[in-house]
Amino acid sequence: MRTTEPLRRIRLIGTDAGLRPALAGNATVAVYDGPVTAEGRLELLPFVREQSVSITAPRFGTPDREMLALPL
Repeated sequence: MRTTEPLRRIRLIGTDAGLRPALAGNATVAVYDGPVTAEGRLELLPFVREQSVSITAPRFGTPDREMLALPL
């Protein structure tokens, strides 16, 4: 399901008594208030969107001119 408003994420470190009442049950805001971990990569997983791009050559491995022209 796609909405017009993007999902918002808040990483709460410590406490904030006024945060939840201010959000008033807004389903488009996710509050991450668990304990902080020492692993930054794990900590950032909910906040970073990962994307991979792949290019495949034809079946016999003949290089494609457009593929070879891409800057790496």
